[in-house]
Amino acid sequence: MTIVSRPIKVIDGLSLEMPDAGLRPYLERGPTPAGPSFTMSRRAVHIARAEAGSNEDQVVKSFDDDETTEWASDGKMANGWIKYDFAQPAQVSEVTMKLTGWRTQSYPIRILVDGKVVFAGVNKYGRPPLQVAHGGGAYISQTIEYGSNDQRKLLDINRRLIRALGMHTGATHAEFIRSEVDNEFYFLEIAARVGGAYIADVLEAATGINLWREWARLEVDGVNPRKRLRPRKEHAGIILSLARQEYPDTSAYDDREIVYRVKKKHHAGLIVRAEKRERVTELLNDYARRFADDFVAVLPPMERPE
Repeated sequence: MTIVSRPIKVIDGLSLEMPDAGLRPYLERGPTPAGPSFTMSRRAVHIARAEAGSNEDQVVKSFDDDETTEWASDGKMANGWIKYDFAQPAQVSEVTMKLTGWRTQSYPIRILVDGKVVFAGVNKYGRPPLQVAHGGGAYISQTIEYGSNDQRKLLDINRRLIRALGMHTGATHAEFIRSEVDNEFYFLEIAARVGGAYIADVLEAATGINLWREWARLEVDGVNPRKRLRPRKEHAGIILSLARQEYPDTSAYDDREIVYRVKKKHHAGLIVRAEKRERVTELLNDYARRFADDFVAVLPPMERPE
């Protein structure tokens, strides 16, 4: 074997040629290995019959092996169940669940076999702007529970972050992400401004405090240590999506908890407020399904930012 080398033109440390340029590919197939190429370790259990707490005519979509379909309950926790009857007796060792339509909510999942709980857990999913930008659907955000561990932890992290950055007066908007590995919060970004994406409007609906107005007062009047804001402790949330219509009509959404309707071309959005967080979650849960049919438009993400 003879190896021949030749100089390659390099500009600023980069070559304009690829190492495999001119090489002929080898696409011949080798012999097929003898014997089976895989071993069956599990077999699917066929479902003979299914019942559901609501929308039973759609329950087949929960196990039809089609990622474009889904079964959804009527939004009431008591009706969010499905019962499957197997075609023959079987020992269940693995369950694959078909879950679609992620949104900001927490809800328990329980799996029972012959009336015995074999799995129980709580799942929490969100629809942040980045996920919506790349996957489509509706953006959802809502306030978290007052006095919860998450709220106390986030307030503490945010307080230490602002102190470390030397921020003494003004408005800040920080974002944190929660790791799926250790369940801890990690700092993502911070800006010396009020939050966008209608977050300030959601907080005003829940607390009665307009962050833009308070920021302006700080800049004009300075800090008054004797004046403390007294926010009310209600809950609020928003659902927002691109719309197929230029000016979408949201008048069919008439729940009394709606406090603001987004007025923007090709956008549909609602802000809701309630005393209990569960009611806000219930409404956003319902609107997420209805928005998909009534408004949601999906555009591919831009290859580069404008």
